[in-house]
Amino acid sequence: MILLFLTPPTPRQRKKSEKAEASLDEDTNPKLRRPARNWIKGVVRNKWGGIIRTCGIDGCDYKIGNPNHMKSHKAAKHGVDVRWYTCDQPGCTYRAKQASNLKGHKATKHGINVVFFKCTVPGCTYQAKEAGTLKRHKADKHGINVTLFYCTMEGCDFQAKRALVVKQHMSNIHDIDVVWHYCNLDGCGFRAKESRSLGRHQRTLHKKHFLNPNTTAPVKEK
Repeated sequence: MILLFLTPPTPRQRKKSEKAEASLDEDTNPKLRRPARNWIKGVVRNKWGGIIRTCGIDGCDYKIGNPNHMKSHKAAKHGVDVRWYTCDQPGCTYRAKQASNLKGHKATKHGINVVFFKCTVPGCTYQAKEAGTLKRHKADKHGINVTLFYCTMEGCDFQAKRALVVKQHMSNIHDIDVVWHYCNLDGCGFRAKESRSLGRHQRTLHKKHFLNPNTTAPVKEK
């Protein structure tokens, strides 16, 4: 004769059993099935009463459910109800619309609460105060996570690791979105696509008219 001793189920086991029974009921009775949840709409509905807030500024189609995010958007993009965060360091007039920007400024410019981002490549001792700077270093020096930017002109295979370099290339080579720098000396019609070219022109041809060879401001005649 074999005796079986059955122990009562634990609370956790009872909970799992109840869930299994409920799931079985939903499968056999379509009326008990719960509708599929739209997670984005569900979050908005549950936390902020189903309200989707729109910016309301002419030409801006930004919308979101979180009222704090909307407030931050209006302050940062449109200057509405801006709360300025000012640097408290002596002689510094920097201010920002977001506390995180001020924190980054104080770390970068004043060395306050600096968190260094270090290169993880063996043998490299490079470190930076900003994650973006470290990312550029690893791409430029070590070829890690490189994003190449290409010239969009047909037949041109120019490429670079930075969008700004491609923009300069397209301006200098293909005359796209050119910003001209003009010589401000009376009677001179020189212009250049780069400010350094204008400075070189002025230092070479108009040296006596400029007080500082590194500036483009002409000397006032006495």
